[in-house]
Amino acid sequence: MSFSLVINYYNSKEFLNLIELVPDNWFIYIYNKSKGKLQDINHPNTTIIDVPNIGRESDTYLQHIINFYHNLTDYTAFIQDDTHNHIQKEDYSKFISFVNNCSINKSNFTGYPAKYRKGSRGTQQRSFNNGCHSASIDTPKDAVKISSQKLNINLPKHYITYVCAHFVCSKQAIITKNVEYYKNLLQYLHSSEDYSPNKKGYIFEHMWAIIFL
Repeated sequence: MSFSLVINYYNSKEFLNLIELVPDNWFIYIYNKSKGKLQDINHPNTTIIDVPNIGRESDTYLQHIINFYHNLTDYTAFIQDDTHNHIQKEDYSKFISFVNNCSINKSNFTGYPAKYRKGSRGTQQRSFNNGCHSASIDTPKDAVKISSQKLNINLPKHYITYVCAHFVCSKQAIITKNVEYYKNLLQYLHSSEDYSPNKKGYIFEHMWAIIFL
């Protein structure tokens, strides 16, 4: 069974501490959106890809799926760089186990129960009914409904998703949709249609749970 870890890097290097626990046979892809260079990564299978800072982590995740569509590992974990906020250092080893368990359980898509900020005691979820939510987050309340309709994403009547866009996805779940599907998502993300690319980055955060349905 093969694994990849995709990291969206902008301004926090905390993820480097997580990398120290990643098994040597995993593949790590760091998408660098910062102005600096990353060096001396302590892992033998690391690839650093410099990309423009657009579309938040959603751009990174879609770029990886598109570029590696024909060479995906069996399971891919997608995370942001500020792991001290969303995974938290004391849970780094548990995160590795979490990814492995997704393989053992043959899960297609599993959202990671991320914490919102360092010191948070519990995880945070968002509940969506017909693509709308009642929580106060950085998107209009019907943004998921509008975007999913534009993108022909199957929208369940009700679903729950975790915040912060950390998740594990199987290769089989990804390739159920053709690569043009993901290119269309990326094109929409980069456009100013409906919302700005930055705003859409937040919207996609709450659509990953339904994108692979």
